[in-house]
Amino acid sequence: MTEDFIHTVARQYSLEHAFLLALVGRRDAPRLQLLEAWASRIDWRRFERIASPELFAYLAHVLTETGLWSRCPPWLQEQFRNRQRFTAAQWLRWRLELQHIVPLFREQGIDLILLKGAVLTGTAYPTTSLRSMTDLDLLVRPGDAERALRLIELVGFRCPQRFRFLPPHDDRRRFGPADAEVSVPLQKTGTRALIEVHTQLESAEPWYPVSTAQLWKTAQHLDLCGLSCKTLERHEFLLHLIMHLSEHHLFEHGLRALLDVHLWIELHHGRIDWSWIAAEATRRGYAQWVYLTLRLAHDALATPVPAEVFASLRAPEQLEKVQQLAYEQILAQGREINGVPRLLLFALAQPNVPEAARVLMGRLIPSRAAIPVAQLRSVAGPQLTGVRLAVRSVLNDMRSRIPQCYRAWRAGQLRWNSLKRAAGLVRSANQLRELMLTQTRSATGADQCTR
Repeated sequence: MTEDFIHTVARQYSLEHAFLLALVGRRDAPRLQLLEAWASRIDWRRFERIASPELFAYLAHVLTETGLWSRCPPWLQEQFRNRQRFTAAQWLRWRLELQHIVPLFREQGIDLILLKGAVLTGTAYPTTSLRSMTDLDLLVRPGDAERALRLIELVGFRCPQRFRFLPPHDDRRRFGPADAEVSVPLQKTGTRALIEVHTQLESAEPWYPVSTAQLWKTAQHLDLCGLSCKTLERHEFLLHLIMHLSEHHLFEHGLRALLDVHLWIELHHGRIDWSWIAAEATRRGYAQWVYLTLRLAHDALATPVPAEVFASLRAPEQLEKVQQLAYEQILAQGREINGVPRLLLFALAQPNVPEAARVLMGRLIPSRAAIPVAQLRSVAGPQLTGVRLAVRSVLNDMRSRIPQCYRAWRAGQLRWNSLKRAAGLVRSANQLRELMLTQTRSATGADQCTR
Protein backbone atom coordinates (compact mmCIF):
# COMPACT_ATOMS: atom_id res chain seq x y z
CA MET A 1 0.00 0.00 0.00
CA THR A 2 1.39 3.36 -0.97
CA GLU A 3 1.13 6.43 1.21
CA ASP A 4 -0.99 8.05 -1.51
CA PHE A 5 -3.49 5.22 -1.27
CA ILE A 6 -3.74 5.50 2.51
CA HIS A 7 -4.37 9.22 2.28
CA THR A 8 -6.96 8.64 -0.42
CA VAL A 9 -8.86 6.34 1.96
CA ALA A 10 -8.53 8.95 4.72
CA ARG A 11 -10.01 11.62 2.44
CA GLN A 12 -12.79 9.50 0.92
CA TYR A 13 -13.79 7.60 4.07
CA SER A 14 -12.15 8.69 7.32
CA LEU A 15 -8.85 8.78 9.15
CA GLU A 16 -10.07 5.81 11.21
CA HIS A 17 -10.64 3.72 8.05
CA ALA A 18 -7.15 4.53 6.81
CA PHE A 19 -5.64 3.79 10.24
CA LEU A 20 -7.39 0.40 10.28
CA LEU A 21 -5.98 -0.58 6.87
CA ALA A 22 -2.50 0.58 7.80
CA LEU A 23 -2.70 -1.30 11.08
CA VAL A 24 -3.60 -4.72 9.69
CA GLY A 25 -1.42 -4.54 6.57
CA ARG A 26 2.26 -5.21 6.10
CA ARG A 27 4.43 -3.30 8.55
CA ASP A 28 7.40 -1.31 7.27
CA ALA A 29 9.14 1.86 8.42
CA PRO A 30 6.95 4.39 6.52
CA ARG A 31 3.78 2.62 7.70
CA LEU A 32 4.93 2.56 11.33
CA GLN A 33 5.74 6.26 11.17
CA LEU A 34 2.30 6.97 9.76
CA LEU A 35 0.59 4.88 12.46
CA GLU A 36 2.55 6.69 15.15
CA ALA A 37 1.58 10.08 13.74
CA TRP A 38 -2.11 9.19 13.45
CA ALA A 39 -2.58 7.29 16.73
CA SER A 40 -3.10 10.47 18.78
CA ARG A 41 -5.72 11.77 16.32
CA ILE A 42 -7.92 8.66 16.19
CA ASP A 43 -11.52 8.85 17.40
CA TRP A 44 -11.52 5.46 19.14
CA ARG A 45 -15.32 5.36 19.44
CA ARG A 46 -15.59 5.69 15.68
CA PHE A 47 -12.76 3.20 15.21
CA GLU A 48 -14.66 0.68 17.32
CA ARG A 49 -17.77 1.20 15.17
CA ILE A 50 -16.04 0.68 11.83
CA ALA A 51 -13.84 -2.28 12.85
CA SER A 52 -15.52 -5.66 12.63
CA PRO A 53 -15.58 -7.59 15.94
CA GLU A 54 -14.01 -10.44 13.95
CA LEU A 55 -10.86 -8.29 13.76
CA PHE A 56 -10.73 -7.31 17.44
CA ALA A 57 -8.45 -10.16 18.51
CA TYR A 58 -6.02 -9.51 15.66
CA LEU A 59 -6.09 -5.75 16.34
CA ALA A 60 -5.03 -6.37 19.94
CA HIS A 61 -2.04 -8.33 18.65
CA VAL A 62 -1.03 -5.69 16.09
CA LEU A 63 -1.44 -2.76 18.48
CA THR A 64 0.83 -4.57 20.92
CA GLU A 65 3.39 -5.45 18.23
CA THR A 66 3.55 -1.87 16.96
CA GLY A 67 3.84 -0.34 20.43
CA LEU A 68 0.51 1.45 20.08
CA TRP A 69 -1.40 -0.55 22.68
CA SER A 70 -1.16 2.25 25.26
CA ARG A 71 -2.80 4.66 22.80
CA CYS A 72 -5.94 2.51 22.77
CA PRO A 73 -8.40 3.50 25.56
CA PRO A 74 -8.94 0.96 28.39
CA TRP A 75 -12.58 0.28 27.51
CA LEU A 76 -11.57 -0.75 23.98
CA GLN A 77 -8.55 -2.71 25.23
CA GLU A 78 -10.97 -4.77 27.32
CA GLN A 79 -13.13 -5.51 24.27
CA PHE A 80 -10.09 -6.57 22.28
CA ARG A 81 -8.77 -8.83 25.06
CA ASN A 82 -12.20 -10.36 25.62
CA ARG A 83 -12.35 -11.20 21.93
CA GLN A 84 -8.95 -12.86 22.13
CA ARG A 85 -10.15 -14.99 25.04
CA PHE A 86 -13.32 -15.88 23.17
CA THR A 87 -11.40 -16.78 20.00
CA ALA A 88 -8.91 -18.91 21.92
CA ALA A 89 -11.76 -20.82 23.59
CA GLN A 90 -13.54 -21.13 20.24
CA TRP A 91 -10.47 -22.69 18.65
CA LEU A 92 -10.19 -25.21 21.50
CA ARG A 93 -13.78 -26.20 20.73
CA TRP A 94 -13.05 -26.61 17.04
CA ARG A 95 -9.86 -28.53 17.71
CA LEU A 96 -11.82 -30.92 19.93
CA GLU A 97 -14.35 -31.49 17.15
CA LEU A 98 -11.55 -32.09 14.65
CA GLN A 99 -9.89 -34.57 16.99
CA HIS A 100 -13.12 -36.59 16.84
CA ILE A 101 -13.96 -36.13 13.17
CA VAL A 102 -10.59 -36.61 11.45
CA PRO A 103 -9.78 -40.03 13.02
CA LEU A 104 -13.41 -41.14 12.60
CA PHE A 105 -13.33 -40.34 8.90
CA ARG A 106 -9.95 -42.06 8.58
CA GLU A 107 -11.26 -45.22 10.25
CA GLN A 108 -14.18 -45.31 7.79
CA GLY A 109 -11.89 -44.80 4.79
CA ILE A 110 -13.23 -41.33 3.99
CA ASP A 111 -10.68 -38.85 2.65
CA LEU A 112 -10.97 -35.34 4.02
CA ILE A 113 -9.53 -31.91 3.15
CA LEU A 114 -9.75 -28.98 5.57
CA LEU A 115 -10.57 -25.61 4.02
CA LYS A 116 -10.25 -21.91 4.90
CA GLY A 117 -10.69 -20.99 8.57
CA ALA A 118 -9.24 -24.01 10.37
CA VAL A 119 -6.12 -24.01 8.19
CA LEU A 120 -5.64 -20.25 8.36
CA THR A 121 -6.10 -20.17 12.13
CA GLY A 122 -3.42 -22.80 12.70
CA THR A 123 -0.91 -21.65 10.10
CA ALA A 124 -1.21 -18.10 8.73
CA TYR A 125 -2.12 -16.23 11.92
CA PRO A 126 0.54 -15.69 14.62
CA THR A 127 -1.50 -17.61 17.23
CA THR A 128 -4.77 -19.52 17.26
CA SER A 129 -6.41 -16.83 19.42
CA LEU A 130 -6.42 -14.26 16.62
CA ARG A 131 -8.87 -15.53 13.98
CA SER A 132 -12.48 -16.30 14.80
CA MET A 133 -14.34 -19.12 13.04
CA THR A 134 -18.08 -19.33 12.51
CA ASP A 135 -17.97 -22.74 10.84
CA LEU A 136 -15.75 -25.60 9.78
CA ASP A 137 -15.51 -26.35 6.06
CA LEU A 138 -14.71 -29.90 4.97
CA LEU A 139 -14.15 -31.17 1.44
CA VAL A 140 -14.93 -34.82 0.72
CA ARG A 141 -15.03 -36.86 -2.45
CA PRO A 142 -18.49 -36.93 -4.12
CA GLY A 143 -18.81 -40.66 -3.57
CA ASP A 144 -18.19 -40.22 0.16
CA ALA A 145 -20.67 -37.38 0.75
CA GLU A 146 -23.55 -39.43 2.13
CA ARG A 147 -21.34 -41.44 4.48
CA ALA A 148 -19.57 -38.27 5.61
CA LEU A 149 -22.87 -36.60 6.47
CA ARG A 150 -24.04 -39.65 8.41
CA LEU A 151 -20.83 -39.59 10.45
CA ILE A 152 -21.24 -35.86 11.10
CA GLU A 153 -24.75 -36.55 12.34
CA LEU A 154 -23.48 -39.36 14.56
CA VAL A 155 -21.25 -36.89 16.43
CA GLY A 156 -24.24 -34.63 17.10
CA PHE A 157 -24.63 -32.26 14.14
CA ARG A 158 -28.08 -31.58 12.64
CA CYS A 159 -29.53 -29.32 9.95
CA PRO A 160 -30.95 -26.27 11.81
CA GLN A 161 -34.59 -25.44 11.24
CA ARG A 162 -33.70 -22.01 9.84
CA PHE A 163 -31.98 -23.66 6.87
CA ARG A 164 -34.76 -26.04 5.95
CA PHE A 165 -36.09 -23.78 3.18
CA LEU A 166 -33.60 -21.79 1.14
CA PRO A 167 -35.08 -18.62 -0.39
CA PRO A 168 -35.58 -18.61 -4.18
CA HIS A 169 -33.27 -15.57 -4.54
CA ASP A 170 -30.25 -17.39 -3.11
CA ASP A 171 -27.32 -16.09 -5.18
CA ARG A 172 -25.65 -19.49 -5.42
CA ARG A 173 -28.61 -20.75 -7.43
CA ARG A 174 -29.34 -17.59 -9.42
CA PHE A 175 -25.82 -17.13 -10.75
CA GLY A 176 -24.26 -20.57 -10.48
CA PRO A 177 -24.36 -23.56 -12.84
CA ALA A 178 -27.38 -25.83 -12.66
CA ASP A 179 -25.42 -28.62 -11.00
CA ALA A 180 -23.75 -26.35 -8.42
CA GLU A 181 -23.84 -27.71 -4.90
CA VAL A 182 -25.67 -25.87 -2.13
CA SER A 183 -24.37 -27.07 1.22
CA VAL A 184 -26.19 -25.72 4.25
CA PRO A 185 -24.39 -25.78 7.62
CA LEU A 186 -25.03 -28.51 10.16
CA GLN A 187 -25.12 -27.37 13.78
CA LYS A 188 -23.90 -29.21 16.88
CA THR A 189 -26.84 -29.66 19.23
CA GLY A 190 -26.61 -27.30 22.19
CA THR A 191 -23.75 -25.26 20.68
CA ARG A 192 -23.16 -22.63 17.99
CA ALA A 193 -20.66 -24.85 16.17
CA LEU A 194 -21.42 -25.25 12.45
CA ILE A 195 -19.96 -27.62 9.86
CA GLU A 196 -20.34 -27.48 6.09
CA VAL A 197 -19.55 -30.58 4.05
CA HIS A 198 -18.58 -29.85 0.43
CA THR A 199 -17.77 -31.86 -2.65
CA GLN A 200 -17.16 -28.79 -4.85
CA LEU A 201 -15.13 -25.58 -4.65
CA GLU A 202 -15.93 -22.18 -6.17
CA SER A 203 -12.52 -22.19 -7.91
CA ALA A 204 -13.10 -25.54 -9.67
CA GLU A 205 -15.78 -27.58 -11.44
CA PRO A 206 -18.66 -27.17 -12.14
CA TRP A 207 -18.01 -23.44 -11.91
CA TYR A 208 -14.73 -23.53 -13.84
CA PRO A 209 -12.79 -26.07 -15.93
CA VAL A 210 -10.74 -27.55 -13.11
CA SER A 211 -11.20 -31.19 -12.18
CA THR A 212 -11.92 -31.72 -8.49
CA ALA A 213 -9.88 -34.91 -8.80
CA GLN A 214 -6.86 -32.72 -9.53
CA LEU A 215 -7.38 -30.88 -6.23
CA TRP A 216 -7.27 -34.21 -4.42
CA LYS A 217 -4.20 -35.30 -6.34
CA THR A 218 -2.20 -32.22 -5.30
CA ALA A 219 -3.54 -31.99 -1.71
CA GLN A 220 -0.86 -31.63 0.95
CA HIS A 221 -0.48 -33.10 4.42
CA LEU A 222 -0.65 -30.62 7.28
CA ASP A 223 0.27 -30.75 10.95
CA LEU A 224 -2.47 -28.60 12.45
CA CYS A 225 -1.60 -28.03 16.11
CA GLY A 226 -0.56 -31.66 16.46
CA LEU A 227 -3.40 -33.02 14.33
CA SER A 228 -2.36 -34.74 11.08
CA CYS A 229 -4.74 -33.84 8.25
CA LYS A 230 -4.90 -32.68 4.62
CA THR A 231 -5.47 -29.32 2.99
CA LEU A 232 -5.27 -27.87 -0.51
CA GLU A 233 -1.90 -27.30 -2.16
CA ARG A 234 -0.77 -23.73 -1.34
CA HIS A 235 -1.52 -22.29 -4.81
CA GLU A 236 -4.94 -23.96 -5.00
CA PHE A 237 -5.66 -22.76 -1.45
CA LEU A 238 -4.88 -19.18 -2.49
CA LEU A 239 -7.11 -19.36 -5.57
CA HIS A 240 -9.90 -20.85 -3.47
CA LEU A 241 -9.59 -18.04 -0.91
CA ILE A 242 -9.68 -15.44 -3.67
CA MET A 243 -12.71 -16.85 -5.46
CA HIS A 244 -14.60 -17.45 -2.22
CA LEU A 245 -14.27 -13.86 -1.00
CA SER A 246 -14.60 -12.20 -4.42
CA GLU A 247 -16.97 -13.84 -6.87
CA HIS A 248 -18.84 -15.97 -4.33
CA HIS A 249 -19.33 -13.39 -1.58
CA LEU A 250 -18.57 -10.14 -3.45
CA PHE A 251 -16.26 -8.96 -0.64
CA GLU A 252 -19.20 -8.63 1.78
CA HIS A 253 -17.24 -10.53 4.44
CA GLY A 254 -15.17 -7.39 4.86
CA LEU A 255 -11.56 -6.75 5.70
CA ARG A 256 -11.00 -10.02 7.58
CA ALA A 257 -11.41 -12.04 4.37
CA LEU A 258 -8.89 -9.83 2.56
CA LEU A 259 -6.57 -10.15 5.55
CA ASP A 260 -6.76 -13.94 5.13
CA VAL A 261 -5.42 -13.61 1.59
CA HIS A 262 -2.72 -11.20 2.75
CA LEU A 263 -1.49 -13.46 5.55
CA TRP A 264 -1.53 -16.57 3.35
CA ILE A 265 0.66 -14.82 0.79
CA GLU A 266 2.92 -13.54 3.58
CA LEU A 267 3.19 -17.07 5.00
CA HIS A 268 4.30 -18.49 1.64
CA HIS A 269 6.24 -15.44 0.45
CA GLY A 270 9.06 -16.60 -1.80
CA ARG A 271 7.42 -20.00 -2.39
CA ILE A 272 4.54 -18.88 -4.59
CA ASP A 273 4.89 -19.49 -8.32
CA TRP A 274 3.19 -16.32 -9.53
CA SER A 275 3.60 -17.30 -13.18
CA TRP A 276 1.54 -20.43 -12.46
CA ILE A 277 -1.11 -18.37 -10.61
CA ALA A 278 -1.47 -15.95 -13.54
CA ALA A 279 -1.49 -18.69 -16.18
CA GLU A 280 -3.99 -20.90 -14.34
CA ALA A 281 -6.33 -18.03 -13.44
CA THR A 282 -6.36 -17.05 -17.12
CA ARG A 283 -6.87 -20.61 -18.35
CA ARG A 284 -9.68 -21.24 -15.89
CA GLY A 285 -11.52 -18.05 -16.79
CA TYR A 286 -11.35 -16.03 -13.58
CA ALA A 287 -8.25 -13.89 -14.16
CA GLN A 288 -10.26 -10.70 -13.62
CA TRP A 289 -11.42 -11.76 -10.16
CA VAL A 290 -7.87 -12.74 -9.22
CA TYR A 291 -6.50 -9.46 -10.57
CA LEU A 292 -9.10 -7.43 -8.64
CA THR A 293 -8.52 -9.25 -5.35
CA LEU A 294 -4.74 -9.12 -5.55
CA ARG A 295 -4.88 -5.45 -6.51
CA LEU A 296 -7.08 -4.67 -3.50
CA ALA A 297 -4.73 -6.58 -1.18
CA HIS A 298 -1.62 -4.99 -2.69
CA ASP A 299 -2.97 -1.43 -2.47
CA ALA A 300 -4.79 -1.69 0.86
CA LEU A 301 -2.53 -4.05 2.83
CA ALA A 302 0.79 -3.80 0.97
CA THR A 303 0.59 -7.52 0.17
CA PRO A 304 3.80 -8.57 -1.61
CA VAL A 305 2.40 -9.29 -5.08
CA PRO A 306 4.97 -8.79 -7.87
CA ALA A 307 4.15 -6.17 -10.50
CA GLU A 308 4.57 -8.71 -13.31
CA VAL A 309 1.57 -10.65 -11.97
CA PHE A 310 -0.73 -7.74 -12.75
CA ALA A 311 0.86 -7.41 -16.18
CA SER A 312 0.12 -11.10 -16.86
CA LEU A 313 -3.47 -11.12 -15.59
CA ARG A 314 -6.48 -9.62 -17.38
CA ALA A 315 -7.52 -6.44 -15.56
CA PRO A 316 -11.23 -5.59 -15.36
CA GLU A 317 -12.17 -3.03 -18.02
CA GLN A 318 -13.69 -0.62 -15.49
CA LEU A 319 -11.02 -1.22 -12.87
CA GLU A 320 -11.53 2.03 -10.96
CA LYS A 321 -15.29 1.44 -10.73
CA VAL A 322 -15.11 -2.18 -9.61
CA GLN A 323 -12.39 -1.29 -7.10
CA GLN A 324 -14.63 1.39 -5.64
CA LEU A 325 -17.56 -1.04 -5.37
CA ALA A 326 -15.34 -3.69 -3.77
CA TYR A 327 -13.92 -1.23 -1.23
CA GLU A 328 -17.46 -0.24 -0.24
CA GLN A 329 -18.08 -3.84 0.77
CA ILE A 330 -14.69 -4.34 2.42
CA LEU A 331 -14.82 -1.18 4.52
CA ALA A 332 -18.47 -1.70 5.48
CA GLN A 333 -17.24 -4.91 7.18
CA GLY A 334 -20.71 -6.45 6.83
CA ARG A 335 -21.88 -4.53 9.89
CA GLU A 336 -24.77 -2.84 8.07
CA ILE A 337 -26.26 -6.07 6.75
CA ASN A 338 -25.38 -8.61 9.45
CA GLY A 339 -28.44 -9.52 11.47
CA VAL A 340 -30.95 -8.06 8.99
CA PRO A 341 -33.05 -10.66 7.11
CA ARG A 342 -31.55 -11.06 3.66
CA LEU A 343 -34.95 -11.30 1.99
CA LEU A 344 -35.87 -7.84 3.31
CA LEU A 345 -32.61 -6.32 2.09
CA PHE A 346 -32.88 -8.08 -1.26
CA ALA A 347 -36.40 -6.67 -1.73
CA LEU A 348 -35.35 -3.13 -0.73
CA ALA A 349 -32.42 -3.30 -3.15
CA GLN A 350 -34.71 -3.81 -6.15
CA PRO A 351 -34.98 -0.90 -8.63
CA ASN A 352 -38.74 -0.44 -8.22
CA VAL A 353 -41.75 -1.43 -6.12
CA PRO A 354 -43.11 -4.11 -8.51
CA GLU A 355 -39.75 -5.93 -8.47
CA ALA A 356 -39.60 -5.75 -4.67
CA ALA A 357 -43.14 -7.13 -4.45
CA ARG A 358 -42.26 -9.94 -6.84
CA VAL A 359 -39.34 -10.96 -4.62
CA LEU A 360 -41.49 -10.99 -1.49
CA MET A 361 -44.35 -12.87 -3.18
CA GLY A 362 -41.86 -15.39 -4.53
CA ARG A 363 -41.08 -16.27 -0.92
CA LEU A 364 -44.70 -16.30 0.23
CA ILE A 365 -45.90 -18.37 -2.73
CA PRO A 366 -42.85 -20.42 -3.79
CA SER A 367 -42.92 -22.97 -6.54
CA ARG A 368 -41.41 -26.41 -6.26
CA ALA A 369 -38.37 -25.02 -8.09
CA ALA A 370 -37.70 -22.67 -5.18
CA ILE A 371 -36.48 -25.64 -3.14
CA PRO A 372 -33.02 -26.64 -4.35
CA VAL A 373 -32.41 -30.17 -5.50
CA ALA A 374 -29.98 -31.42 -2.88
CA GLN A 375 -26.67 -32.84 -3.95
CA LEU A 376 -26.01 -33.26 -0.22
CA ARG A 377 -28.50 -34.56 2.33
CA SER A 378 -27.77 -31.55 4.57
CA VAL A 379 -29.86 -29.34 2.30
CA ALA A 380 -32.66 -31.78 1.55
CA GLY A 381 -36.01 -30.09 2.13
CA PRO A 382 -39.46 -31.69 2.27
CA GLN A 383 -40.72 -32.39 -1.20
CA LEU A 384 -43.82 -30.21 -1.07
CA THR A 385 -45.64 -28.10 -3.66
CA GLY A 386 -48.28 -25.40 -3.82
CA VAL A 387 -50.09 -24.33 -0.66
CA ARG A 388 -48.38 -26.88 1.59
CA LEU A 389 -44.98 -25.60 0.52
CA ALA A 390 -46.03 -21.96 1.01
CA VAL A 391 -47.42 -22.62 4.49
CA ARG A 392 -44.37 -24.58 5.63
CA SER A 393 -41.92 -21.95 4.34
CA VAL A 394 -43.85 -19.05 5.91
CA LEU A 395 -44.11 -20.84 9.26
CA ASN A 396 -40.40 -21.60 9.12
CA ASP A 397 -39.67 -17.93 8.37
CA MET A 398 -41.78 -16.83 11.33
CA ARG A 399 -40.01 -19.23 13.66
CA SER A 400 -36.49 -18.28 12.60
CA ARG A 401 -36.76 -14.70 11.29
CA ILE A 402 -38.89 -13.02 13.94
CA PRO A 403 -36.18 -13.39 16.63
CA GLN A 404 -33.63 -12.15 14.09
CA CYS A 405 -35.78 -9.11 13.28
CA TYR A 406 -36.24 -8.40 16.98
CA ARG A 407 -32.47 -8.43 17.56
CA ALA A 408 -31.95 -6.18 14.52
CA TRP A 409 -34.61 -3.78 15.85
CA ARG A 410 -32.97 -3.65 19.26
CA ALA A 411 -29.63 -2.87 17.57
CA GLY A 412 -31.18 -0.05 15.53
CA GLN A 413 -30.65 -1.84 12.22
CA LEU A 414 -34.32 -1.62 11.21
CA ARG A 415 -34.39 2.16 11.25
CA TRP A 416 -35.15 3.47 7.79
CA ASN A 417 -31.77 5.17 7.32
CA SER A 418 -29.96 1.99 8.39
CA LEU A 419 -32.05 -0.13 6.02
CA LYS A 420 -31.36 2.27 3.15
CA ARG A 421 -27.63 2.06 3.74
CA ALA A 422 -27.77 -1.74 3.95
CA ALA A 423 -29.90 -1.98 0.79
CA GLY A 424 -27.41 0.33 -0.93
CA LEU A 425 -24.62 -2.11 -0.12
CA VAL A 426 -26.65 -4.94 -1.62
CA ARG A 427 -27.20 -2.87 -4.77
CA SER A 428 -23.46 -2.10 -4.95
CA ALA A 429 -22.66 -5.80 -4.64
CA ASN A 430 -25.15 -6.62 -7.40
CA GLN A 431 -23.61 -3.92 -9.60
CA LEU A 432 -20.13 -5.30 -8.97
CA ARG A 433 -21.27 -8.80 -9.90
CA GLU A 434 -22.97 -7.59 -13.08
CA LEU A 435 -19.94 -5.55 -14.20
CA MET A 436 -17.58 -8.46 -13.63
CA LEU A 437 -19.91 -11.03 -15.22
CA THR A 438 -20.42 -8.84 -18.27
CA GLN A 439 -16.68 -8.44 -18.72
CA THR A 440 -16.12 -12.17 -18.17
CA ARG A 441 -18.69 -13.01 -20.85
CA SER A 442 -17.06 -10.53 -23.25
CA ALA A 443 -13.61 -11.93 -22.55
CA THR A 444 -14.84 -15.51 -23.02
CA GLY A 445 -16.49 -14.57 -26.30
CA ALA A 446 -13.33 -12.86 -27.52
CA ASP A 447 -11.23 -15.87 -26.61
CA GLN A 448 -13.59 -18.17 -28.49
CA CYS A 449 -13.42 -15.94 -31.57
CA THR A 450 -9.64 -15.92 -31.36
CA ARG A 451 -9.54 -19.70 -31.22
